[in-house]
Amino acid sequence: MAHALRVHRPGKMALLLNLNFLAGFYDPDRTFVMDECSPARIYVFKRRLPMMHRDGWDGPTASSRMNTAWFIWERDEGGSYGDRTEIRRVDWKDYVPAVAESEAA
Repeated sequence: MAHALRVHRPGKMALLLNLNFLAGFYDPDRTFVMDECSPARIYVFKRRLPMMHRDGWDGPTASSRMNTAWFIWERDEGGSYGDRTEIRRVDWKDYVPAVAESEAA
């Protein structure tokens, strides 16, 4: 992440990360990514994401034990990543099509 933001400077970068990334420990790269090039938005999932299984898997499915969030970096018109982060809580079920929900049941 730090390399991408320092060297490639993408206009927008979104990463699905463990929510622990928000806190964490002191590390120069993490300090750069979270403090010097703050994400524009963080979408924290209210529910844990379901585990994904390979196509054709008919065995038991497991629920995730990991809290996740989308971390989104976006450069502004001046080329900066800014210094303010908006945090929103979202429910992934709000984005599941009704057809997919009925098939999953």
